Amino acid sequence: MTTMKINAKVIFQGFVVQQNLPLAANDHFSKLVGRMFPGSEIAQKYSCGRTKGTHIVCMLALELISQIKREVAETAMYLLATDRRSSDEEDTFFPVLITHEDKTTGLITTSLLDMPMENEASGKTLQMP
Repeated sequence: MTTMKINAKVIFQGFVVQQNLPLAANDHFSKLVGRMFPGSEIAQKYSCGRTKGTHIVCMLALELISQIKREVAETAMYLLATDRRSSDEEDTFFPVLITHEDKTTGLITTSLLDMPMENEASGKTLQMP
């Protein structure tokens, strides 16, 4: 696979996430892009449905989380925040947010670090990644 094809897929997945689109949009875009740009070989061969798109998004998320962990390890200034909603459900998402300085922009930003599913949220059962 050429670098340009990979770039096209990664860029579109970034767009899907940034615009909060459903990953199923990939199925339609794969068919649409070839009709939009009939003279482009890359557009004609573009193939990235929801399954491949999901894998790309997961890989990007893992890389971003690793980048955040590296940035935070270089500084002692960060803030962790958690929130667990009480519910009658057995399993509950337990989001872990981190506020830190983004080294590329110099801005203070809050990022989702992890979202484990817990059925008993206590100090004994919760462990940081």
